[in-house]
Amino acid sequence: MKKIIKDLLKDENKILGLTSHSFMVLSLIILFYSFTKKEFFEVLNSSGFIFVLQLIIFVTVQVSITKSN
Repeated sequence: MKKIIKDLLKDENKILGLTSHSFMVLSLIILFYSFTKKEFFEVLNSSGFIFVLQLIIFVTVQVSITKSN
């Protein structure tokens, strides 16, 4: 029973890691696209904050995955 629960938790961590990674890539794409539009300060106020937030989430999830293994 414990092994089944452990396997489920590992899968959940992988899913969380993938979604966090895809959000970070999406944030990078939005950031790059906005930079090409020359709206630097508007981007910095919105997408820059979102990107930093996603980066923090991504690092946290990666650390938790590493600790669980």
